[in-house]
Amino acid sequence: MPQLSSFLSLGSLIFAVTFIICYLYAAPQQGMSRALGLAMFVTIASLSNQQTYSFISVAITSLMFPLVFLVILITSYVPVSLRPDQAFLRLLHRYFRNGEYLFSSDVDSKKPSTFIDRWRQTYHARDLATLPRKLGSWASHINTKVLPGTSTEQVQSIVTSLQVIDNRAQALLETRQSPQAEILIRDLREDIDNWRNALARVFQNLSRDPVSGKGDVYRNKLNEIMDHMEQCIEDTLNQVDEKQLTGQDSENFYALLGAYRAVSEAVIDYAYTTEDIDWVRWQEARFA
Repeated sequence: MPQLSSFLSLGSLIFAVTFIICYLYAAPQQGMSRALGLAMFVTIASLSNQQTYSFISVAITSLMFPLVFLVILITSYVPVSLRPDQAFLRLLHRYFRNGEYLFSSDVDSKKPSTFIDRWRQTYHARDLATLPRKLGSWASHINTKVLPGTSTEQVQSIVTSLQVIDNRAQALLETRQSPQAEILIRDLREDIDNWRNALARVFQNLSRDPVSGKGDVYRNKLNEIMDHMEQCIEDTLNQVDEKQLTGQDSENFYALLGAYRAVSEAVIDYAYTTEDIDWVRWQEARFA
């Protein structure tokens, strides 16, 4: 700006900035971004008939926009819709994001975990445990009369299925802390990881679209892994000398497998529960 000594230079600057902004945000859907970019340029440039330039003024104005964007970013995480059904959907997304983290983290490994890892594990487990109660509170305020294809009993059944998932997930997290026989973990490590990763991917899909249904898809995928794993377990146990395993080792390992199966079945039941609801109505814009 201080180097602009003529109207030609100023005009070239205005043309260049306007062209770049309009080029980057040329799509019709980006009209708001285009208008915001042009408004920011006009505000920062502070053009007037009397050509003056103040670096302090430009610097302060430029620093103001990052603060505005930071406030917008923070408020984007604050529920803005007071509709109970929309709050219910937001909490569903949050519920499965927690589950995705818990099952994607490999707490079965012998690698030492950091303080941050342990803190995040505790945070997501606690948040997962508290969300069914919050979902139940919002569910009681959902007006199903404006949601054809949805009944109060169906919404409550979703909350119940989520509570079942949480109960079984918490049981699994506790079971994963139990000591396991090294020989079983070594031989079945890959199969256990495949099962855990499959559950993590299911939770990831549900975190993106918690009402997609797909009960048959999840059942086929998880059952295939579980059947393969059970066959591997049988083969491994047949090859292992009984003296290498104690009764407690077998009990702990089968408890771990049972916990994984219980979570898998609970997630499948949830997916089937969501298939009977007309979720399109939930996505429609309404004023009340």
